[in-house]
Amino acid sequence: MRTVIELPQGNAALQREYLSALADSLCTEFAEDFCTQRHRNLAAQAIDLLITNYPDCPRWASMAVDQLT
Repeated sequence: MRTVIELPQGNAALQREYLSALADSLCTEFAEDFCTQRHRNLAAQAIDLLITNYPDCPRWASMAVDQLT
């Protein structure tokens, strides 16, 4: 949860720089969260496909599932 932080008073350039830094931080955080979630979803789909396509669980498929988890 984010907290509200007061902007530096006075210098407009300093305020713009501060807001730009906050925006960059937020974008980076959002991208990291999105990529992490996307990776989890793809890993789960790959595991499901390995189990479905190789129900006899050959060693290489088992190792792949272990690496994905």
